[in-house]
Amino acid sequence: MTHSEERTVLSGVTTTETNRTETSIPVGVIWCFSCDGVGFLASSVFVGLLKHSMDLPPLSELEVPEIKMTSVPLLAAAIHMGKFCDRQSKEFMLCNQEHHDPRRCLTEGKEVTSCGLKFLGLLKKNCADQFTDYFKCIYKHGGRTFSIENCRKLQYPLDECIKMKIGQERPELGYFNRVRLIDTNRPRPTPKPAPMPERIPDMPDFDSMPDPETLEARKYLNEAMV
Repeated sequence: MTHSEERTVLSGVTTTETNRTETSIPVGVIWCFSCDGVGFLASSVFVGLLKHSMDLPPLSELEVPEIKMTSVPLLAAAIHMGKFCDRQSKEFMLCNQEHHDPRRCLTEGKEVTSCGLKFLGLLKKNCADQFTDYFKCIYKHGGRTFSIENCRKLQYPLDECIKMKIGQERPELGYFNRVRLIDTNRPRPTPKPAPMPERIPDMPDFDSMPDPETLEARKYLNEAMV
């Protein structure tokens, strides 16, 4: 390790051996393959927080082309694409969780998008027929949620093709929920000091204040009872 630490990205949690923990957007099989990997997070994290004085990256910096794919083919390829781009996705999510600012992670986001384009290019070159049959089945027989359970017979040929021609096996159940360390070359960001609230004013001197009328009546009643 270059920084004498091992960092881990989980579904929604980032941890390190130095007990650094951050809550975040769940990772799971959610991939930001548009706007160089920052479009989804920028829209979800910064919603309601944009100001006129906030600097946003110009479009000239977003030179990586977007993945122009509809939801069903992207869903059909997501689990294999997620494993293929696992390192790039974790590096991007770790950067976003540590900086809390997607603008600081443009380079990592571009790598995620480039990796997705590379995988889809390999898929089109080697397994186009199997992939087309699979996502068409999901579209026609997957119902409103595009479930894959009715398309298992077409899934197996696609998995076998990816294994034989791309060299990647389908990730087993629970793969994306497993603890997997990431070896990063990015320096650890220096945490900023927490903002201190204004000092609460001291309580007034109650000894110099007159007793309320109800308290005076209570004192008189107590003396009468004694």
